[in-house]
Amino acid sequence: MERLKDSRDCYFFIDPSYTVAGKRLYTYFQIDHNELFSLTARLKGKFMMTYDDTQEIRDLAKNYDLDFRTIPMKTTHHVQKNEIIISDNFDWW
Repeated sequence: MERLKDSRDCYFFIDPSYTVAGKRLYTYFQIDHNELFSLTARLKGKFMMTYDDTQEIRDLAKNYDLDFRTIPMKTTHHVQKNEIIISDNFDWW
């Protein structure tokens, strides 16, 4: 992403490990979420990022002026939760 951040011809789909369940679900779960949001905010191309719906993620999106929507999803245990989609464009919404 860093290498292609200035390209307007790129479309990025970003699906990082969840902040809450990441430890349990993924081997490589530790990332710098703040840095990821900072980089995403600097992308010239189009992007869509998915995250768990937590106050931390909502705050990061707001701090970097990134627009988001919530969508319902089901966990592997069929529990209904919300997920966040962060994108540069919600015209399709």
